[in-house]
Amino acid sequence: MKHCAYILLLLLTSCANTQTSIDPKLRSYVEAFARAGNFHTLPPLTVQFGNGATAENDGECIEYDDSANTPNIVNIVQNYWDWYNETQRTLLMFHELGHCVLHRVHNNALNTNGMPVSIMYYVSTASEDQFNVRPLPYLLELFHPSN
Repeated sequence: MKHCAYILLLLLTSCANTQTSIDPKLRSYVEAFARAGNFHTLPPLTVQFGNGATAENDGECIEYDDSANTPNIVNIVQNYWDWYNETQRTLLMFHELGHCVLHRVHNNALNTNGMPVSIMYYVSTASEDQFNVRPLPYLLELFHPSN
């Protein structure tokens, strides 16, 4: 019995961090993503302002192998965030969460007008004007891609 308690304690304390940690300034965007995707819960995730992204990028997703039991990380560059308007912030968060939660890759397809057809376009805010006018096609493509 003593050995069983020791093994249980060892298992509980050796588990990797699978908690969700979301910066309060970013929480409403993560919640909007969850609502838009009809998620009851999201996988463990860290969403934070971080310096991990390069100067060319406004954010990044660091994905870990599922066997690592480590939450994926979304790093948002504070300078971009402070400069962005509400639509750009939403697109940035949905784009990075598309990588980290949906495991989506970039979709650089353009429509006949030369506009991105996806939030997953390599420039996260490129679809801003179209998204403001007609967000539904972008949300449908994000959560239900037709591959």
